[in-house]
Amino acid sequence: MRPKKIKKMHHRVLLVSLIVLFITMYVVIFQNKYAKSDDQSLSPEIETNSEEYTSSFLGFTFLVPVKLQPNESGNTIQLHEQNNFISISRLFGYSNVIEEYLNDLAEKNKLEYNIEKIEDNGFYVVKMRSKLNDAKNETSYIKNIDTDTFVSISTTSPELYDELEQIAASFEYLDDNKD
Repeated sequence: MRPKKIKKMHHRVLLVSLIVLFITMYVVIFQNKYAKSDDQSLSPEIETNSEEYTSSFLGFTFLVPVKLQPNESGNTIQLHEQNNFISISRLFGYSNVIEEYLNDLAEKNKLEYNIEKIEDNGFYVVKMRSKLNDAKNETSYIKNIDTDTFVSISTTSPELYDELEQIAASFEYLDDNKD
């Protein structure tokens, strides 16, 4: 009788070990499939559904989703889709510090804002609304790109928030000092 108990005990240990091994393998193999990525790299689908836009005047390059039509005028590029648009502007201020720039902007234009830093690409996500009227809330990606110079990528259209994020992720400042 004693040998049968040992066999049963080994059988149970072996069975539990195999179950643990299979669970571990499942977790290791499939963890990347469901894990959320923290980087701002663009998926191949986004890149194939976008066209690169370069403004030599403003010194910017970025990917534009194909459904948006660019129109450049002065220091602003507008990307239109029917009645919705994303505005990309080169802005000038009296400070290199984003908080000082936003405080000055908010004071002059009677705005309230909330700010969040995105570590990967140097942009700050700023949500602004006017204190004076019922104007739409604006979501902007703002980044210091040069001395006293900022870029703002913004929209008041919630329908374009994904495109706004894609443009910010692909945005590249072409340094004026390059030869």
